Amino acid sequence: MKSYYYFILAILLLSSSARAQLTDVLTGIISPHGIVFHGSELHIAEASFNGKVSKIDVEDLNPTPVEVVTGLNGPYGIELIGNNLFIAEFSGGKVSKIDVTATNPLAENVVTGLIGPEYLARKDNDLYVAVSLDDKIIRISDPHTNPVSTDILTGLNYPTGIAFSGDEMYFVQFLDSSISKINVSESNPVVELVVSGLNQPDGLKMYGTFLYVTESGGDKISKIDITDPNPVATEVVSGLDGPVDFAIYNHELYISERYADKISKISIAPTSVAAVSEIPQPLLYPNPSAGFVHVSNLLGSKKFNIYDMLGAEVLNGTVSEHESIDVQALTSGHYILSIENQWSLEFIKE
Repeated sequence: MKSYYYFILAILLLSSSARAQLTDVLTGIISPHGIVFHGSELHIAEASFNGKVSKIDVEDLNPTPVEVVTGLNGPYGIELIGNNLFIAEFSGGKVSKIDVTATNPLAENVVTGLIGPEYLARKDNDLYVAVSLDDKIIRISDPHTNPVSTDILTGLNYPTGIAFSGDEMYFVQFLDSSISKINVSESNPVVELVVSGLNQPDGLKMYGTFLYVTESGGDKISKIDITDPNPVATEVVSGLDGPVDFAIYNHELYISERYADKISKISIAPTSVAAVSEIPQPLLYPNPSAGFVHVSNLLGSKKFNIYDMLGAEVLNGTVSEHESIDVQALTSGHYILSIENQWSLEFIKE
């Protein structure tokens, strides 16, 4: 699995747009905003008044967009938990969801009455929403069947992107040009400034120990090393046109360029092998689990096998960063999740 290490290393070390060749993947879409992968299928929120979510298969040489769901009201951020795609409908003041495995999915309301919901992020089975026009971030517990909304932070200055590293929630305050963080496991979390002076920051994603952020005002994507006691933003790629979100699949970074009405990508080539041993390993959560498990630090789709403690295979398939593995049918006990015969992760099925 050297290719896995090389790709991770490349994206962490890339510091200049000169190393990246921007390529158009899809043009002619209307104000693309949130993007997320389900396997090799890239789902794209088109944030127009008569909005929709479309998808393309990035494995195709000439990907053609297919409408997934239409009739949305200003879809901005999107996030996958299992097979449910959650959609922040900015103009509609709500979060809705669809089942991406359904033939003709219909959007169902999850939470309504919000004022400008914009970006979404998943932590375990909970959904976090930046309600930008209401200057707050909320958590939606059990968004699949019995959603309950709770205010996490209020009094912010137009929050947008959200990303997690363990219990630490990183979030953008667009009008403050900053990224801050809190520990969501604390009953009274204290906001800590991480970095300021950004140029209209929007989307936020965590990869390894690096926090990536789109700067739509600067037409670039930057990164911050969260392990640095004095973190600064360094440029990853520039020359974009209103970047607002991005997603990684295999050796490529896909970017939604809102003002250019397109999805572009950059191919990342390895530049060094010196830091291979520092690459983070895949992590499994929640553990124990009664229903679904997720694996973080995956890039692209990976084959998996699950074995019981006697060594018998009980389940196999493929999984990516934005998918989950259904373990509901397994009997209670200890199991080993093997990924690409490279990593073994033990978990408990309750």
